[in-house]
Amino acid sequence: MSPPPRISRRTFTVGAAAAAGVALIAGAIYEVPRLFKHRARGEYADLVNRLADPEQAAVVGRAVHLDASEENVASELKKRLAKKSLTEIAQEDTAKLERTAEAEGWVLPLAVAQLCTLAAQAV
Repeated sequence: MSPPPRISRRTFTVGAAAAAGVALIAGAIYEVPRLFKHRARGEYADLVNRLADPEQAAVVGRAVHLDASEENVASELKKRLAKKSLTEIAQEDTAKLERTAEAEGWVLPLAVAQLCTLAAQAV
């Protein structure tokens, strides 16, 4: 049996360069959409941009109907988020059934509904 063929330096260099190019292209395909992702602007952007996908929250926010004005909603939400995380606030709202809102038949914690309503205004 003969020994395995040796790889020349030129073949190895070309193969390594091709692998690096493929890795670079794959990384660009993954990261470029994130760089150009639409972020919320305006008065409530500081609250809305905390979300992973403000555009999807805006879709929900258009279905939510709240009685309070946006300024009151934003100020209340800022006060609550200064003390606790959105997850903790949503759990508290869910535990207190009177702190919920409806969006086309779905029942949401009030804080989530408020944030989605603000996203609908900011996106």
